[in-house]
Amino acid sequence: MGSIELTTERAEQLAEEGVTRIVVSSTATDPTEQRDEMSEFAERFNLRG
Repeated sequence: MGSIELTTERAEQLAEEGVTRIVVSSTATDPTEQRDEMSEFAERFNLRG
């Protein structure tokens, strides 16, 4: 499990330790806010298709 606030630096550290997957979830309860949080996360890691 990882935080929605995960930084690219921390993700790189985890990758160096052999981590290949991280599960994150939104902390918001409103569906629009959840989508926004997940979109920001995806942008941070260039995950948009």
